[in-house]
Amino acid sequence: MYRAVVIGGEASVDRCVSHKLFMSHEELRRTPRWVELGFDKDEQDFLADADAFLGFSWREVLAPVFQKTPLDIYGVDFGTTREGRPIVFEVNAAMNLFSPAVAKRTPYLSGLYSHLNDVTAQYLRDRIASG
Repeated sequence: MYRAVVIGGEASVDRCVSHKLFMSHEELRRTPRWVELGFDKDEQDFLADADAFLGFSWREVLAPVFQKTPLDIYGVDFGTTREGRPIVFEVNAAMNLFSPAVAKRTPYLSGLYSHLNDVTAQYLRDRIASG
């Protein structure tokens, strides 16, 4: 499962929970198995260049979702079929975007979370200022 985050119309990738196991969850990060299965490296590769990792442009594939979703801040959880075709699982306005616990366990995410937090705060300040 992969997640794209949209903040004020700007999309970025947020995480790769797992592309090898069906229905893996964030709880797996809390176990040594996360590293044993190579999920930490996979996630870092995904975050470094999601298009290369996925084999397609995630922004192009998710563009219709972005265009039709009337929310300011939300996440899009998506994956790929066995044939490599993208599939959207959900659009979620109540996702866990900033998880200090996850950032603590996976330090490579702390910079991304900090950036997303800054972008979100600036977006909200701009919205408030514009009335």
